[in-house]
Amino acid sequence: MSKLPDSQAPRQFTRRSALRVVLGTVLAGVVLSVALVALAKQIRAHTAVTPPPALPSRGSSAQQPPEPRLEEAFGAELAKVHQAEEEHLHHYAWVNPKLKEVRIPIDRAMELMLQQEGGTGAPEGKKP
Repeated sequence: MSKLPDSQAPRQFTRRSALRVVLGTVLAGVVLSVALVALAKQIRAHTAVTPPPALPSRGSSAQQPPEPRLEEAFGAELAKVHQAEEEHLHHYAWVNPKLKEVRIPIDRAMELMLQQEGGTGAPEGKKP
């Protein structure tokens, strides 16, 4: 069997080396414990729960939200919106008189578009 050089020869396990391993492990454990305790304190300080600010009382001068506006007649507002939409879709009106811009009914606008594109100009369902 070949003999290993002195630098690679196995060393004897002595009490002194065992003591070094044990002391190193204990020291590493103490340092790690201190670091973890310090980290836990920082985390607790960072995430400390603070109570929410006090809400203003009714008598305070802080602006209160408006009271809710409820519909008195169910669907009345919606009917007004639909009427305004119908007015826009089916009647002539000035958009900007200075620039001579007008709004035309949707059916007439579709006829004009078809004529520009070479169509017949008749609305669907009607024959020319």
